[in-house]
Order: sequence, then C-alpha cells, then structure tokens
Amino acid sequence: MNELWHGGSRWEGGPEVQPPKAKRCEAGPGIYLTTRYLTARNYARAGKVTTLVTLRDNIRWLERAKLPLATIEAYVRETPRFPKRDRMLSRLARYGDEFGRDAFPVSIFVNACVNNDVLTGKQGVLLAQWLVAQGIDASLYTVNAQEQWVIVFNPAVIAKHKVISATVVRLDQYDLPQMALPKKPEAHQGPEIQEKPSLEQQIAVAEAAYASAIAPDGTGGIDECLHLLKLEDELNATKRKE
Repeated sequence: MNELWHGGSRWEGGPEVQPPKAKRCEAGPGIYLTTRYLTARNYARAGKVTTLVTLRDNIRWLERAKLPLATIEAYVRETPRFPKRDRMLSRLARYGDEFGRDAFPVSIFVNACVNNDVLTGKQGVLLAQWLVAQGIDASLYTVNAQEQWVIVFNPAVIAKHKVISATVVRLDQYDLPQMALPKKPEAHQGPEIQEKPSLEQQIAVAEAAYASAIAPDGTGGIDECLHLLKLEDELNATKRKE
C-alpha cells in the first residue's frame, strides 16, 4: 500500500469526487493526492486540513488503459450537455488516425477534456464515474523529480485516511515515496506515449512550486512567480486565438 497527502476540506462520511471548479481540474477530475506534504498544506489553508491517505494495491491506472475509440465517442455523444461536443468529436477522429481506433489510450481523451475545459462542475463528476465504470481507478501524474500526484476517480481505492496535525508530521513524511506504473502487459506492448502537459497542468505545477518557495515572512519565490505569470500569459493568448 502507498501513502499520500491530501489538502482540503475534512471528509465527512468518506471521500468523494467533488464537482471541479473552473481552472481547478488540471490533470482530470478526481480526488487529488500528492507525495509532498508542503503541497497538501498549501491547499489546506483557511480552516481546511491535511489528510494522510493510504491507497490499496492493484490500482487500475489511466495511463495503462485503452478502449475502442467508438466507446469514447459514444460517451461524448450521449452525455447530456457535454460541452463543446462537436469540437471534441472532431479531435477524437483526428487522434484516432494517429493512435488507432481499436485500442485508443484513454489518457489522451482525458487530457483533451482538460485542454478543452469541459470538466467544470457536474461534467467532471460524470467523467470520473464513467472512467470507474470502464475499470479505471486513478491517474498517476509526475509533477517533477521530487513530487507525484495521484488523481483518484474511484474512492474505493482509498483504504484508509486520517487527518494529521502539522505539529505531528514527521520529517520523513514531508516527501513520501513515489510510485511506479506497472509494466505494460506483453500483449499490449507498444510505443510509450509521451504527452506534453497542458498549459493548465503546467500552471498547476507552477502554482504549487511558487507556494512552496515562499518563506514564512512572505519573501522569496520571485523566479517561481515570474514563471507562473509567463504560463498564464501563454494560456490567455491561446484562448484569445480560439
């Protein structure tokens, strides 16, 4: 089993996937966990808490999941009020030419949903539920060499969780061990797909780095702030072109 941190509201009655807020769904819909305590603490401000989460073994990872493209297209067509439906179907058709239609990487679809900003509110919860129905539990996202995120679609993979006060966090818990994806099954071997993180994902990483770089007296983080501002300018310029 693996341990990670969650920063946010206290879970009453168990963890659940919440409707994502605008620009807060950087790596897909789900419950966001991190190996780095300081990142979780940054999200636990204003009366929220840091929670130590233990995940079950044998998680079914998004990064190893493939489905017929027709199954994904059917979800886009049949989901009520799916935003930018025609644009997404057009993009999926192009991706099918590149990655194949019989065993299409589901991570490509989720990343396209993030890039096209279609997961705010109920749509994010619906996608997470659909992923679980397809046998996909969570996604593993590497932020940098020091940090990983796990985005949980299926709360059932959370074996246990406990709110931890900052006063009792041990030094060895500040950076928890990172995880590795299971090797691809022999029958499904193929070229590894290296996806460039979306601007939204890069901004999320930059925000976490900026928050971690700020000293208790409010100083520091200049370089991280400048990098964050540059990414936000790029995102705004991209949206103006659409």
